[in-house]
Amino acid sequence: MNHILDNELFIFDLDGVIYEGIKPLANSIESLCKLQELGKKIVFFTNNATQTPKNFALKVSSMGYKCQEDQVFTSAFVCGSALGSKYPKRSTAFVIGEGGFIDALSSNGFKVINEDYSFDQIIENKSITSSIVAVGLDRTVCYKKFAAASQLIARGAHFYASNTDATLPDIHGFLPGAGSLISFMRTASGKEPLHVFGKPDPEGIFQILERFGEEKNKTVMIGDRINTDIMCGKNAGVNTALALTGVITAAELIDYSPEKLPDWILPDLSAMFN
Repeated sequence: MNHILDNELFIFDLDGVIYEGIKPLANSIESLCKLQELGKKIVFFTNNATQTPKNFALKVSSMGYKCQEDQVFTSAFVCGSALGSKYPKRSTAFVIGEGGFIDALSSNGFKVINEDYSFDQIIENKSITSSIVAVGLDRTVCYKKFAAASQLIARGAHFYASNTDATLPDIHGFLPGAGSLISFMRTASGKEPLHVFGKPDPEGIFQILERFGEEKNKTVMIGDRINTDIMCGKNAGVNTALALTGVITAAELIDYSPEKLPDWILPDLSAMFN
């Protein structure tokens, strides 16, 4: 494949590729509109598990590209879809996470028990159990919530995670991300997650390929992080492109071995049309 536009399905990361915080990045929205005019399929895949696909679709739409809810995949959505087909309906889940993660599990048939019991009740009552404990970014997490989750895992709950991003970008700098919370749970429970559903795991791309009916060799994953976005694409067997609009600069590419480098490097998304 000689040119990135030879692809038919374009999978974009969001923060650092389409926008930074609440501001669209230069040429990102215009590039999405051009791809749409060319008849390309456009999907967004973010490790951010705090919001629902609908919330992200509304955010992108507010910037000038009309985005539909079914174009957005989050690590929480991918987790909920995968586990919903694995566990019987009305299986129970305890969630360290925010609304997007809770919604992803409940909409896939899980009964989320967070509001059924207090943390103290879970800690003190050994008869309270859960099918799974799901951990993602939770900006209101407290010690007792971790303690309740670790007790449920000790009682047999299966431990899953949204993603292992150690940090997340913020207007104030990089703040602790889901990976930091998952490291806490690893230490507290003595267990590894059975599956981490966010990038670089390929499950999300596999779900996208299935939904949109596209071949791997006609699909490209475009992100701003080599260790998550680009490795996710490589793990899934699709083409990859790195946008130099986020965390990695051109000068830093020398630090990566050739097998980790993407198929294309884009100063910004408008470079796709050069």
